[in-house]
Amino acid sequence: MDYDLSRLGEREFEHLSQALVLAALGPGVEVFGDGPDGGREATFEGGVNLPHRDGRGRWNGFGVVQAKYLRRPGDTASGERWFAAQVKAELEKWLEPDSVRVKKGRVPDYLLMTTNVVLSPVAGGGGVDTVDRLIESYAKRLGLRDWAVWHYDKLCRLLDVHDGVRRTNAGQIVLGDVLSQIHDLLPVDPRRRESAASAAKALLEGQSDRDAACPYKGLAAFTEADASVFFGREQLAARVVGRLSRSHAEGRPLVVMGASGAGKSSLLAAGMLPALRQGQLDVAGSEAWPRALFTPTGDPLGALAAAVAAATRRSADGLAGQLRADPDRLAAWLGEDARTGDLESPPAGADRCLLVVDQFEEVFTQCTDSAARQAFIDAICAAAACDDGSAPAAAVVIGIRADFVAHLAAFPQLRAAMEAHPVLVGPMSSDELRSAVEQPAAAAGLTLELGLVDRLIDDLGPRAGRSAGAEASYEVGQLPLLSHALLVTCQRSAGTHLTLAAYQATGGIRRAVASTADDIVARLDKDHYDTARNLLLDLVQIGEGTDDTRRRMPLARLLASAPDPQRTQRVLTELAAPDARLVTIHEDRVEITHEALLRAWPTLREWIDSDRAGQLLRQRLDDDAHAWTEGNRNPVHLYQGNRLTLAAAHGVPQSLSVLVRRGV
Repeated sequence: MDYDLSRLGEREFEHLSQALVLAALGPGVEVFGDGPDGGREATFEGGVNLPHRDGRGRWNGFGVVQAKYLRRPGDTASGERWFAAQVKAELEKWLEPDSVRVKKGRVPDYLLMTTNVVLSPVAGGGGVDTVDRLIESYAKRLGLRDWAVWHYDKLCRLLDVHDGVRRTNAGQIVLGDVLSQIHDLLPVDPRRRESAASAAKALLEGQSDRDAACPYKGLAAFTEADASVFFGREQLAARVVGRLSRSHAEGRPLVVMGASGAGKSSLLAAGMLPALRQGQLDVAGSEAWPRALFTPTGDPLGALAAAVAAATRRSADGLAGQLRADPDRLAAWLGEDARTGDLESPPAGADRCLLVVDQFEEVFTQCTDSAARQAFIDAICAAAACDDGSAPAAAVVIGIRADFVAHLAAFPQLRAAMEAHPVLVGPMSSDELRSAVEQPAAAAGLTLELGLVDRLIDDLGPRAGRSAGAEASYEVGQLPLLSHALLVTCQRSAGTHLTLAAYQATGGIRRAVASTADDIVARLDKDHYDTARNLLLDLVQIGEGTDDTRRRMPLARLLASAPDPQRTQRVLTELAAPDARLVTIHEDRVEITHEALLRAWPTLREWIDSDRAGQLLRQRLDDDAHAWTEGNRNPVHLYQGNRLTLAAAHGVPQSLSVLVRRGV
């Protein structure tokens, strides 16, 4: 994805560079605050996660990070000349024996420079190769052992990979893309375009990782960045890694299944991925494999191409289209020379990759293109295969809701994977639950009132039907409710001591979500209440023979199609607030934070069930209408005959009134 770095100022760009260096290079990086810093935004000492350009292992020594920000980048050529001049000036300063940086600091062994300028990667293009030759001409005199330049394209790829940094800066770096989408959706309506753009700006610039001191995630899943506060699933994570080793050796994907709310996403991201990074997979070099964790969305081939490109630090231009025509192309692409098209050496082991496809059910609920669905499944299975005796191009893990497992039987490769080494994410034992509550609190410096953990476990209630003498376990699917109750308890408790009184004020595990949601909508006036109802219904995918699921929607589309974008923005702000977290804004997309909300909040359940058939038809019309507008209003997308009659009988959804009604 391309990001709008032009909205950053010099200081903000320095902060972004520091955050990316911390995330990408690992421990040992020291960052410096604003103000004079002797020509450095950060330094590191010892080994860091950056390979030598000639393949001689990883950087290991004293390094300096410098950021160079051009406030108004013009054409590529002028930007390249500006950056080259900046680099030369910095190198000259390191050669001046009387300079402050030499007297008070150290000449680095390694130099990493970041810039928002675009540098041409083409040999002889005056970009990357020019800067490389320039630094090389100083390297011997300075004693530089190696150097790297992270320019605009590289920074975008790093932002794709490090979602925590991307989320923190979303209001500045993602906004431009959302505004462009709004412009495309409302090309001839400047007043509405301005209103929707203003709403998007307010939403994205208001996003931040607040309540960082609370280790409980509420309805949200744990990510790899939360591994330090993820407890209770250590044994299951080890089982997943063990079975992945067997599945990979046999050339099959590994299927991890469980009920909604069982904790599959958290297990894969915060349990399995850190274990693999620690080298627990029984495959040499696997700890250094690039890894891509993604969800299929309505465009699984596009999501796959973007994920592997970000993970392997390579360009995947046109890969989605190639996979549609030839799914085997993914395995070949992963096996190609990983240096192709990259600015620097790729990660070690980049000829093999880990693909984790979470929420695999989206292939069936959100993707309406059967050919794309088949090509996606064929591509990931071909990447996992070792039919010719060679090592698979990728280790593949699929996370799927248990009620969608039957869909896998229609695909022979997935059916075989299901029959081989599946992992069932079941209910946690009482000891695991106790660990999941107590240890995150200890890691975050929180204390728990005596009796609080026992009360939480009692309120969960042991699973009915267990045999006498068996260890108590608890109904699968309740973990989001427990986590939300703990989050609200955290927010209601004074200081760092979580109390029974604060927990009781939440309404308890079974009422905390509904109580929070009811409180949020109760403070809305009628217009905002109606907007919240319509918005939440837009974010629910009505099931056909399966349970209802979340429906991820582009933020630009929600705002552009809303009757009042400003009101929609205010409602989204309320629903995504730290004391609510009912919906999550992922940079340019919006979704209900967890499907547990669909079960645990009676008001939403009532809204859904009041007109299921009509809601399903309106969602289909909404999707088809947007496919029509995005497809240059091709008549092939227009309704005719009985289909048109049925749609007209239920009325045109209000969300389509601005974008489509005038053309229908």
